[in-house]
Amino acid sequence: MQTDIDKIESYFGQQPKVIREKFTKYYEILLVFNAKVNLVSTATAPFAAKQHFSDSVGGLEICFAHKEGGPLAGDVYDFGSGNGFPGLVAAILRPDLKIHLVERDLRKAEFMKHVAGELGLKNVTTLPTSIEKLPKDSISCGITRALGSLPTLLIQMNTLFKKDGRLFHFKSDTWTSELANCPTQVFNHWDIQPIGQYTLPESTIDRFIVLTTKIHS
Repeated sequence: MQTDIDKIESYFGQQPKVIREKFTKYYEILLVFNAKVNLVSTATAPFAAKQHFSDSVGGLEICFAHKEGGPLAGDVYDFGSGNGFPGLVAAILRPDLKIHLVERDLRKAEFMKHVAGELGLKNVTTLPTSIEKLPKDSISCGITRALGSLPTLLIQMNTLFKKDGRLFHFKSDTWTSELANCPTQVFNHWDIQPIGQYTLPESTIDRFIVLTTKIHS
């Protein structure tokens, strides 16, 4: 199978060499495991540098730079991490962060634990559990990508996040439709704001980062 693994050099040339090397090794491990565990679709696997790595980097740069209410910082929970995007990418880019990968599928959790070990990521913890089993009122900062719609997730996360807790969502241009479908109860507990937009390399596909902030417990 031909892949765009060679594109990492051109897509991420602005990143230090050690980071590009970690991305490449991560990509290689992903392809090996994907033959046994459904980590990414067969349609996107050959284009993972663009569809997954670039998407993660582009969105994370917005999260890292956000000022109002605070950036992605401290202990960060990646909910439904699955294949490690964007949590493992965040761990590679920012060794100062503590990344907690929440994934109930044991095979996917083992994959991420293996990647973290192979890449020497000391700032990663894998939590093979469901979101519902996490302690209530315990999270201050989180990220999520391709896990679920805004109304479903925010209702599910309502008791999990502390007041002023921030959850950064990686979204397509359909996020406005999700927003329109949010019941009133969601807006009683969450402030919802788009904070940035980016485009994937060699593409016209726009992606968005939507920040949801817990208003009160």
